[in-house]
Amino acid sequence: MSITRAALRQAVAARMMRTVVGAAGGGSTVALADPDRLQDSGASDDLWTGAWLHITAGANAGEVRRVTAYDPTSGSVTVNRPFAQPIDTTSEYELLRLLSPAELHQAIDDTLARCWRRTLADLTSVAAGQRQFPLPAWVNRRQQVVEVWERRGEPPRGEHLRAVDWWRLRRTPAADGSPFRLEVGHAPGGRLVVEALRPYEALATDQSVTEAPADWVVAGALAHAYRRLRRDAPAADVGRYAALQREAAHEFQRLSRLYQPRAVRRVQLGERL
Repeated sequence: MSITRAALRQAVAARMMRTVVGAAGGGSTVALADPDRLQDSGASDDLWTGAWLHITAGANAGEVRRVTAYDPTSGSVTVNRPFAQPIDTTSEYELLRLLSPAELHQAIDDTLARCWRRTLADLTSVAAGQRQFPLPAWVNRRQQVVEVWERRGEPPRGEHLRAVDWWRLRRTPAADGSPFRLEVGHAPGGRLVVEALRPYEALATDQSVTEAPADWVVAGALAHAYRRLRRDAPAADVGRYAALQREAAHEFQRLSRLYQPRAVRRVQLGERL
């Protein structure tokens, strides 16, 4: 089931810090008011001071400001720099206490790069008799390539895959792209298909989606986020963040055993691993 970057960010934030997600009731270029969610006569004036106000939709969508003042009586926050347009009732927002949206996005993307899925990638033959083929740029470890198949026939009824008799990976210097080339024992009579483990792609926008299991990504992003907080925290908070990081890392490892594909790679005679 796919999930957006916005949903992942909010899930991570909700697990680690006090967060508000809502729609503004009004405001100005330097303030946002939301009496329904922010009004709290028992709250301290500094509850949201220093938090990040992230406008997610409507006027000023995508802009982020730091909160400089909070009025619990009126349910409004004031920010450090004016918005391009006055905040109005079209504005949807997030209030984040500990980490900025950019830092949460980095934690999510770093986690996606550690989460792999099994995929089939077609290789294009460029010359008759060709036996060496470039691999997709995301193949940067030998262990990612599990098997090589030859695709024969035509869909929907006549197509089938047959494992090639012999193949190996050769390391080749490359300024970009994969550092490996695929060598097969004979020139294929059909199209070559590489079965490989591929990391999930980074998410560029809030609307970008991933098929990675949400609980897996959230756990990894939490471990990343707590590691960052532990690094920058006052000495009194280091131990608490370290314990939270270990807990999230343990959860990520447990989920990795559940979701990370396990593949037995066919080792070829004479290949160096």
